[in-house]
Formats: sequence, structure tokens, C-alpha cells
Amino acid sequence: EYMSGTSMACPHVAGAIALLRQVAPMAPPEALKAALYNTAIDLGTPGEDNTYGNGVIDVYQAALILANGFGRIEGTVTDSATGEPLENVHITIQPLNAETNSDQDGFYSLTIPAGNYLLQAERFEFFLWEDSVQVFSDSVISHDILLKRKPTGTITGIVRDKYTDEPVSVDMDIYYQEQYVQTVSSDPENGYYVIALPEGEYLVIVYPPVPY
Repeated sequence: EYMSGTSMACPHVAGAIALLRQVAPMAPPEALKAALYNTAIDLGTPGEDNTYGNGVIDVYQAALILANGFGRIEGTVTDSATGEPLENVHITIQPLNAETNSDQDGFYSLTIPAGNYLLQAERFEFFLWEDSVQVFSDSVISHDILLKRKPTGTITGIVRDKYTDEPVSVDMDIYYQEQYVQTVSSDPENGYYVIALPEGEYLVIVYPPVPY
């Protein structure tokens, strides 16, 4: 009999975590998660998907990773031009897919299994930053990040009624890689709008008033 869903997946994950706790009793939750993610056997659409998640758990391979120990990587993310700390920068460790965001002081910290990884940092106003890092067991690696700001461009236009040519006031939500950025409104008197954004590709969703 075939069964699927979170009701079946959850006990398997819980059992896998219990086994991994026997191997590494002091491992923090993020290290256990990273070990499971990094060793899962991918199925279906490459990468994480709604059908298979991150794949089929391979507890043995996850245990081998944790047996090598785990360490912590931390640092501060700053603007390369101003030296100001940057918050809400998305930090990822590949191929673990371990992730976190920098805090209001630009600080980030991740505890992961020992090994060699690619450290990446991104916020939509800045260019993607990445560097190779090596994390050692029972140690803290300091790795500060300097992000370079993207050039900014401006989009302008006028929103009008297709048939009457009268100006229309609308709200426009701007998204970057499915992340909400800002809302811009056109002028109710002339329909004019201005959007200033860093270079890149964006999704613009327009919300016209009734009866449009």
C-alpha cells in the first residue's frame, strides 16, 4: 500500500534525528538539518520541490558527515562603499543549503558540519557575493563579507484608461525573485509614476481601482 504526505514524512524525520543525536549528541539543530539536507537522495524535479521535498533521507550518510564534527562560521556584512553594516542579507552555504539572514548589526552565524563549502551572500540592491570557505570541527571561522551596490536605474510612465485616455491612479507592487520590494502609486492627477530600482529583473503587479 502506498501512502504519502507530512503525516508519513514527519515520523521518519523524527526517527532520523533521534539516530543522528546518538552520533552527535551536542550537534545544534542547524547542523542536523544541514546533514540531512546535504545527503538526501534527490527525486523528481532537481532540488527542493513540493512532491519530494529535499529527497529521500539517507541517515547513514548524514551520520558520516556529523561524525566528522561541526563548526561555526560567522562574520559581519557591510557595504563596501560606506562601511555601513547591512541587515537582512541572505547568507547560504552550498551545497548544504544552510541559510540565515544578517541581523541589524550585519552579523551572521551558522553552525554546520566540518567541510569545504561555498559561502554566498545576496540582497537585491547588491551584487551576489561568494567565496570558498573551510569549516573545521569544534572551531569558529570568522569570515566578513563586503557587498558591492548595484547601479540604479529609473522607470517612468503614465497610466491611462485605454478608451478615454484619462489618467488612472493605480498601486504597483514590485517583486525581486519572489521577494516583495516596494509599492509605487501613479499620480491620480496625471497618471505619472516613477520607479527607481537597482539593475535586475523584477515582477510588477498592477492593482487598478474599480471598475478596471
